[in-house]
Amino acid sequence: MDCLGSPVPRQKGGALPKEVAEVVRSNRLEGLVYASSDYTVPEGWQSTYQQRQLHGLKLLKVTEQFASKLEASGVFCITLRGAVDALDLYGDVAARSYSDIDLYVPRSQVDLAWRCAKEYGFSLYHSDMPKGYYVRNHLNWALVHEDFDVMCDLHWAVDHPFQNVRIDYEGVFKRSSFCEVDGRSIRMPSKEDWLLLSAQHFLKHVPELSSVVNQEAWLSALSKRYVLKYLMDLAFFFKRDGATLNWRLVQERAKQWEVGEAFYSSLHAASLLSEEPIPDELVARAKQFTASIKNECAVPKRSIAVRLLNRFSRNQGFSFDRLNTLVNYCWIPRDASVSLLMRVRHLFFALPRLLFAGVDTALCVLVSRIRKTSSSHAQQPVEVQHG
Repeated sequence: MDCLGSPVPRQKGGALPKEVAEVVRSNRLEGLVYASSDYTVPEGWQSTYQQRQLHGLKLLKVTEQFASKLEASGVFCITLRGAVDALDLYGDVAARSYSDIDLYVPRSQVDLAWRCAKEYGFSLYHSDMPKGYYVRNHLNWALVHEDFDVMCDLHWAVDHPFQNVRIDYEGVFKRSSFCEVDGRSIRMPSKEDWLLLSAQHFLKHVPELSSVVNQEAWLSALSKRYVLKYLMDLAFFFKRDGATLNWRLVQERAKQWEVGEAFYSSLHAASLLSEEPIPDELVARAKQFTASIKNECAVPKRSIAVRLLNRFSRNQGFSFDRLNTLVNYCWIPRDASVSLLMRVRHLFFALPRLLFAGVDTALCVLVSRIRKTSSSHAQQPVEVQHG
């Protein structure tokens, strides 16, 4: 925690500096600090920890039950983040903050997974758009279980289909295996796959990750965004598995999946704030990769977006809340190693897909509005005039 501000007092019972406590609070890490340190924490953190413990145990129970139902129906189901990662990485369900369940199923099995979800009691949180819309243009269904008051993101991808990645999900599921997590049998990805999937998820939530070139820039990002928990996940992962990880395989897979930006940016950020076992040559390569990206392009700038698509990106549609997203998608990442021929080839396939998504969105919106209008008219009382 020293890197978050003033040096943290080492004597038992010492109080956290205010600036450190503020970063911990803004990143919702009160549970981790409360459970794993001897420092005097601000009032209310114990209550926060206890509430998260109860919430986490509830989500863990639903995760175990629903994942078991999917597996029993023949659907591969990988669990990432949430209560399972809290137990697996930190050994405490309340040490990591999360609000929902994240499960991953093969895209080829989404129909069967949907039937299982309905049988278990889940329904679409955003019911205006048909479930097929999300499969065509998004990465997950946002589901809600009214009886349990639980949200679940049922994924078939880790990032939006309009990002320039080629993740081998079929291979991820084939390499996955059941692991014991606090006495529970949970299907998990391989360690190498976990790292790459987590790095891509990290970049999705923190697009300015690529522009972090030094510790000062990283600390500035921490103070503005709720991102520290992702870095903590990596730090705890490296501490446990860094020495035994097949780093050569990770690099090869990152290149095949075209997630080098996420992988090297995450490594670079972790190396700035952590001394966990990361090979020196990888740290050097991560620094080179980050330095090669122009800072003015690394952070997608907010701009006037296409209103209709922007609206439904926030409503669990697809990611189109920045015009830069369209440009980046059509022209592939900023990695200079991508040839001009590959860029043109990708552009040839990218533009029709964007056009299809726009038309698909417009038609679904139109149908939804017609249904709403018809429903409202049907519910209006009919006045009966007496002669």
